Amino acid sequence: MVIDAHLHLWDVRRGGYDWLRRPANAAINRTYTFADFASRAAAAGVDRAVLVQADDSAADTEAMFEVAAGHEEIAGVVAWVPLDRPDEAAAALGPLAARPGFAGIRTLIHDQPDPDWLLRPEVSGGLALLEERDIPFDVISVLPRHLSHVPLLSERFPRLRMVLDHLSHPPLGLEGGLGQWQTLITAAAANPLVFAKVSGLYPAHPSWSAEDLRHVVEFAFELFGPDRLMFGSDWPVAELGGGYAKVFAELSALFAQLPAMGRDAILGGTAARFYRLSSGRLRRENLLCSRGHSDLFFPPVWSRVPWCLRLASPGVAKLRRRRGSRRGLRAGRPCGRSGIRLSCRSASARTRSPRPSAITRS
Repeated sequence: MVIDAHLHLWDVRRGGYDWLRRPANAAINRTYTFADFASRAAAAGVDRAVLVQADDSAADTEAMFEVAAGHEEIAGVVAWVPLDRPDEAAAALGPLAARPGFAGIRTLIHDQPDPDWLLRPEVSGGLALLEERDIPFDVISVLPRHLSHVPLLSERFPRLRMVLDHLSHPPLGLEGGLGQWQTLITAAAANPLVFAKVSGLYPAHPSWSAEDLRHVVEFAFELFGPDRLMFGSDWPVAELGGGYAKVFAELSALFAQLPAMGRDAILGGTAARFYRLSSGRLRRENLLCSRGHSDLFFPPVWSRVPWCLRLASPGVAKLRRRRGSRRGLRAGRPCGRSGIRLSCRSASARTRSPRPSAITRS
């Protein structure tokens, strides 16, 4: 089962979402509904999704649960509580934990004026609640300073499960390179309870392909291993980076070099385990991608990507031509700390293929 671990939906008519009114986000400053997502997910071969908060408000949280109540394809909801007001957070967490699909907590720390907001004493009180109740925390670390706080949080809250949204925003294509990001995320990953999402990776130029992401994604393969990585579309923010189909196809081209178990983990298994998604919401019935994309349920997941997306991806074409000569990673070589052995042989060569199918971030 393919799970999109980072989906947003919002109704701008309900208010909030101030970040959408920034000029860079004008193209996505409109309402996005479940139906908008479902059509794109079905075309890409995605079965389920985790809805993630996009506004620090109870209204946004309520809107997400309304969607989840009407669509079992929403496997989980990452909600918001005021972590800097622990008493209010404690009062809210009880009812949230009782709601079907509740999966975790996130807050837009990058919109806080104080870059050290996560280290404030009052916020520590809120994070302690999450640790005590074993509720995972999504960390949206946009600034290097945000990412530098993760090892400190690991020390203060050793049982707190955290996931780094968007691989903590590596500086793709920017001067200065990836050195600082690599150092900081390596320190964060030293805690085995810190996971990461391969999501929200948008190079500046519109014609980007899997090759532009290869270095950071393969570094993540080595550092975390597939059992601590999960795919997320970051849609509809992904519209600023080419759209759902492009993002899924290019990332899938990179996931294709992993063994089947690694691909299955990144494209669903890790998210289900980290968020402890309800088995009832992961049933085989009513899969989003069941509309003509595959008769199989548990093949290596790359085989379930529609052919039109596979062949349209520049990253896939390069994989087919080059077959394994990679910058720093070779087919069959153990993948760094994770011990994963990469294989550039596409899963589609080993399984029955599916039928063809008829910037500011959050």
